[in-house]
Amino acid sequence: MISHNQRHFPIYFWVLFSFILNFIIQGCANYAEIPEGIKNSSYLEGVYSNEPILNPFGNNTLWSLLDEKSDIKEDSLFVYIRFDKQRRLHAELFKEDSLFASKTFSGRFQSDSCYYAGRDFAIIPFFPIFYALREHKLRFYSYDHSMVIELAGATIGGYILFAVGYIDNDAWEYKKVGNKKTDYLKFTDSR
Repeated sequence: MISHNQRHFPIYFWVLFSFILNFIIQGCANYAEIPEGIKNSSYLEGVYSNEPILNPFGNNTLWSLLDEKSDIKEDSLFVYIRFDKQRRLHAELFKEDSLFASKTFSGRFQSDSCYYAGRDFAIIPFFPIFYALREHKLRFYSYDHSMVIELAGATIGGYILFAVGYIDNDAWEYKKVGNKKTDYLKFTDSR
């Protein structure tokens, strides 16, 4: 028989314990191993087709990866990528002479010839009832006349005593159609 004077762990202890255990098990989002033959990061600048060459994880256009909130559904769009002196990545979505949208990323180049964009990290803490953690980050690298964007993400969460989570790592490849913003005209004429 259990005595009423015996101490029990409060519910928030178990929620906090499940959150920490889940976080340790899931870890943070990690990138896949870099393939052989990637080019120097200076080759990243240029004009890219908005439609993917390599598309194993859903039909994500280049712009939908760069701007998750975008709802642009035009055909024959191109994305111009360049870097400024502070090494920020500037992306412009355009068709002919019309600029549809632009976005800037803070990030850094590393010795592996990749550009790592800043993290998208969010925590929603409502202990002991609900909690969530979301981390997404992008890696860009140049590979044989194309650019590969890798999205690494981790999402964990819990409700009362139930904890769930997943880690994903997806990559898409986009064809480079030129080095300057005007080079896309030659590409569209040759289609």
